[in-house]
Amino acid sequence: ENRIAITFTNKGYLDFVGNWLYYVRELGVENYLILALDSEAYDALTALSANVVLADVHAQQGGVDRSATDFGSEPFKKIVHLKPTLTLRVLELGYSLLLSDADVVWFKNPFDLQEVTGSPLNLMSDAHFGYAMGGTNYFVNSGFAYMTPEASSIAFMREVVKLLASRPDKMDQDAYNTAMSNWKRRTDEALTLSIMDPATVSNGWVYFMRRLGQRENADMIAVHNNWADGLDGNSYHQKVFRFREHLLWRSDPLERYTEQRLYLTYRHGGDGDSVDVWRDVEALTHA
Repeated sequence: ENRIAITFTNKGYLDFVGNWLYYVRELGVENYLILALDSEAYDALTALSANVVLADVHAQQGGVDRSATDFGSEPFKKIVHLKPTLTLRVLELGYSLLLSDADVVWFKNPFDLQEVTGSPLNLMSDAHFGYAMGGTNYFVNSGFAYMTPEASSIAFMREVVKLLASRPDKMDQDAYNTAMSNWKRRTDEALTLSIMDPATVSNGWVYFMRRLGQRENADMIAVHNNWADGLDGNSYHQKVFRFREHLLWRSDPLERYTEQRLYLTYRHGGDGDSVDVWRDVEALTHA
């Protein structure tokens, strides 16, 4: 079968792709490919004997920052604009494609599950509750998706790429949602589209905040560590913290963990007996 899982990384996201690779290998998945967006990432992953190719396209994109991790920043946008373009190329080569961001953890092999592979275009929800958000019928997440090389799936990704080319300020996820909303107005071509169950394929809000799958004792498939607000707009450290707290982080060196129990202390941020939640949060953050 021409089926492949792909993810992307630059030097700044190597810890996350290392974590992703741990779970992929644990599940025995061998039909994966990591697209390294710079030579540093490529060399590091080659040293891990990973399936990796160098997609050295930063020169054409105006100099992609190899260490960019800040969600929504201009360097970050340049990186996410590459994802739909490279995804489209894989589909046009005739491969069925499981697209997974590096900050996704797999609990099961998605290729074995009809919940993932049962539709030519199967996306995950990014809504806080259910599937709808912001007045739309669906609000999708571009971080985990299954696509087959059918004409309608390829046409959909071409529309996503076209939208991003016309709106450089957009994130790739914005383009996915815009393409869905505008589909019937822009073409007569049928689009076979499914949205995965958010209790089993969860975005960061649903998994870490609502804990929907955990409360329903759902048979979890994957979680995308998004909806993370970090200090100064950088969600990188918030995502690492989340994964560590939920025992889903495998990129720490063994020296980080000792048998000695350690305690975190901080100075209360209030004056006297008064309590200021925001000052306490700041004090804890910097403890």
